Amino acid sequence: MSERGDDSRLALAELRRQLDQGRGRKLGFPGMDDIDYSPLAEFAAFELNNIGDPYVDPVFSHHTKRFERQVVSWFADLFRAPPDDRWRYVTSGGTECNQFGLRRARNVYPDGVVYYTTAAHYSIKKIVEDYRMPSAQIHTDPRGEMDYADFARAVAPRRGRPAIVVLNVGTTTTEAVDNLGAVQDILAAAGVPGHYIHVDAALAGVPLALLDQDRPPFDFVDGAHSIGVSSHKFFATREPGGVVLATTGRCPMDGRAVAYTGSPDTTVSGSRNGMTALKLWYCVFVLGVDVLRDRARQARALAGYALEQLESVGWEAWQAQPHAFTVVFQPPPEEIMARWELSRDTAGWSKIVCKPGQSTDLIDQFVGDLIGQRVTSLTARRNTGSHRVVVPSQPMRNPLLLPQSG
Repeated sequence: MSERGDDSRLALAELRRQLDQGRGRKLGFPGMDDIDYSPLAEFAAFELNNIGDPYVDPVFSHHTKRFERQVVSWFADLFRAPPDDRWRYVTSGGTECNQFGLRRARNVYPDGVVYYTTAAHYSIKKIVEDYRMPSAQIHTDPRGEMDYADFARAVAPRRGRPAIVVLNVGTTTTEAVDNLGAVQDILAAAGVPGHYIHVDAALAGVPLALLDQDRPPFDFVDGAHSIGVSSHKFFATREPGGVVLATTGRCPMDGRAVAYTGSPDTTVSGSRNGMTALKLWYCVFVLGVDVLRDRARQARALAGYALEQLESVGWEAWQAQPHAFTVVFQPPPEEIMARWELSRDTAGWSKIVCKPGQSTDLIDQFVGDLIGQRVTSLTARRNTGSHRVVVPSQPMRNPLLLPQSG
């Protein structure tokens, strides 16, 4: 093999070692990897380009729009979009979802003011700057939820202009959920001439929508006008992706016909990843809703266990809302932050995002690392039944899920 070939082989081997090493310790970020998509491996040999409008097939055959249409209709039903007034497609990720929502809002209310909190996704600020939309940033409470008094103060001097509100349903740092009803009440009291609510529900939206009870109000029935979710988080698609949904309302799609593709240009990104749409279809219609609910319950139970273990060793920790996968805590020393791939937010907190497919043993290892004790001591204490949250150390597996890690 040539010298260049040797270098390439070594580079790929090093990348594989890096990925394998980090796989079991990726605690600080929400990307999931427990779903086995290997039955779709044969389709990786094809270019899958869902270019243009999801409802108009292109002139070529290498696309998965038939599957995309089925899966986005499932999302529209889940978020209770009006049957006769719904638009949706598979995006490149949460940022494109936010881009689409704010672009739609600007078209509906060209003179609208964007309100978003300091806990909003980092993409919001650059989108409003790129679109040159007037905006006001709103403070949050200590847990990351919108400060409604500050929102009311921001709206008051701008009450003569329509309001475009970015609502967080699971912030990136604490998984806090803003209250759509409180936002609507403030807008009504201020007498704004119109409003548009875009919901950024990247991680938490689907798990919360699948709740049998205590489902917070944030979907189309509750008053949202567009909603975006990520695919690489709860749906474990590996490659970044998302789904955005909107009601058309006063702003019909104005996509221009593109002769060489045969499909109107009604999306932000143009060419779109057909494999993401296929994976979402597989997840929803092959695994099924019961498996999705079980995965969400497993993640919440593991988060409850992690919170209890941290509290039991005197480490300050909390959750922003009772259904969160995220546990927020005082940051550990830097070497532990690096080892477990943790980040620190602007308020100085760190977090772990508990995921389906992870076990209590992984949490024990992490907490043991925090306090410098042997992992076995924590495992022994867990086996005494001294904690309240029961999570199997080896979660029950669906045959379509990968063997559990960690």
